[in-house]
Amino acid sequence: MTYDRGISRRMHAGISRRTFLGSAAALMAFAEMTPVLGQESTPASQAEGDADALVVLEAAGKAVLALDTFTFALTTINGSSTIFPGVELVSVEGAVRRPIDLAATLTVKAIVQTMEISAVAVDGDFYIQDPLSGGKWQEVGSASEIANMVNPDWIIVAAVRLIKDAKITSDADELTLVEGYVDFSESLSNLEGADLSQLEEYLADDPIDVAFWINADNLIERVELYGPIFASESADVEKRIELTDFNEPVDIERPPV
Repeated sequence: MTYDRGISRRMHAGISRRTFLGSAAALMAFAEMTPVLGQESTPASQAEGDADALVVLEAAGKAVLALDTFTFALTTINGSSTIFPGVELVSVEGAVRRPIDLAATLTVKAIVQTMEISAVAVDGDFYIQDPLSGGKWQEVGSASEIANMVNPDWIIVAAVRLIKDAKITSDADELTLVEGYVDFSESLSNLEGADLSQLEEYLADDPIDVAFWINADNLIERVELYGPIFASESADVEKRIELTDFNEPVDIERPPV
């Protein structure tokens, strides 16, 4: 695969749009996979490609799961990422403290307005700051599923486990670039007790290209995904995930409610 300034020259077309709420259900299902993907008892990796690329990716995947803290930024760099009805995700920036604490700010477009929504997960409880009520904090239930939706490392781990045609395409400036493609629908084989036929209905139809930038410490600094994961996203959508401040102290506190 050849990339020009982060844009894949291999574009997947013909992705149909389906119900936004169905995509949200699929997102929740994938988010529930995060702790499962991190367990040693999970099925073996389905990754395929050059041996040297797979060795690098396996070490990097383990390093992500072993982190105690990190900061992250997920940005929609092209196209539109619409998951919920009328809401387009622009970016998510935040910090994670294992196993589940999280603080993040989501920037979204709703109709014609851009707004920021703050979210915090502490000790299994999840809170959001409602921008339409003067910034009042609200507790919205269990953190385990919702926090996994906000924290993008589930996407990274799933992509590492599912990548196909993995190749090292660059090894310069202390960063190794590994590229391939991923079919996220393969993740459904790891879900038990879910209505797989319904989830399949809301996933995008084709595999997407993926690129990993991995540093000399086997830590993934950046991932780019070129194409839709969910059917409600545009066919030309591209996302960038950046991880920083590995195992540095983070300040995550329970908000006033």
